[in-house]
Amino acid sequence: MPDYRKQAKQFINAGYSVIPVNSTKNPSIPKWGLYQVRVMKDEEIERYFKDCYGIALLCGGPWRVVGLDFDLKYDLTGTLWDRYKKEIPKEILEKMYVQTTKNKGFHMAFKAPSEKLVGNEKLAARGTTAYERDETYREAFNDPETRDKATKIADKDRSRVLIETRSGSNKAAGGYIVISPTEGYKKVFGKKINEITSEEYDVLFDVARSFNEVKHLENRDKNFSYNEDWEVSPFEHYNQEGDVVEILVENGWKIIGQNAKSVRFIRPGQVTSKSSALFDLEKRIFSCFSTSCEFDVTKSYNPVGVFNLLECDNDFSECYKKLVNLEYGIK
Repeated sequence: MPDYRKQAKQFINAGYSVIPVNSTKNPSIPKWGLYQVRVMKDEEIERYFKDCYGIALLCGGPWRVVGLDFDLKYDLTGTLWDRYKKEIPKEILEKMYVQTTKNKGFHMAFKAPSEKLVGNEKLAARGTTAYERDETYREAFNDPETRDKATKIADKDRSRVLIETRSGSNKAAGGYIVISPTEGYKKVFGKKINEITSEEYDVLFDVARSFNEVKHLENRDKNFSYNEDWEVSPFEHYNQEGDVVEILVENGWKIIGQNAKSVRFIRPGQVTSKSSALFDLEKRIFSCFSTSCEFDVTKSYNPVGVFNLLECDNDFSECYKKLVNLEYGIK
């Protein structure tokens, strides 16, 4: 077994916390959570890292490490990594510690501002394919313990995560990344883990979220009850014909790109990100990638949802009145 005592001491002396892991990437020591709040002592390093499979760097906590995990085995395009890097300014990329992973993916590691540490988070995912769902069904069906639930299990298999974080709070670590020189992991860029600014952090995360294809549609207007009879309700009418782009621009959002299918925006006050949100002109759905605004990054919005949030303080009764006054709705 490899001897990682030297590497462990180097990381700890640099101000980080590490733990040994086994071949399945799980901690190979009991009570490893202890090192989420303090680093190992010399005698612990000698005991745990002399004969272990690999070494992992703890994220979050006082060391403030964040790891972006790109799981490329689920990337159907084969271009996710290159497209992501293309959207990140060179001066930010040069601060990243980058390594390849055992599953042919990538890790980007950096030191984040303490106020940005929020725990592990899924940033981008795609829907499962019919083939993948069938594989899930077959696997469950072939296991006697899950055979009766195979259909239910397959039905719940709805997404594949492409990009996620390994992080934690500013008080304790919440995750870790296995690191080089563990077998299957190789450093490709960066001599050390550098600290980044809050603005640079937002760029990395906003761009990652822009690749997300799985969101819950925020359409609470469907549950609104009307006191009048409508052939086409004001909400339906606005969803069909309302000028969402104009409303966004009037509220400080700036257009930075447009084609026949979509319009890209940056949020009010944002100058460093290439894109903060996108409005799909064909589906008429608005998706935001930035957490520094009114919109929820885990949801997408129809035109009424955008109008209601920006013009009506998220009050659907007020939204209804305003749309009626704007002559939306057909009786």
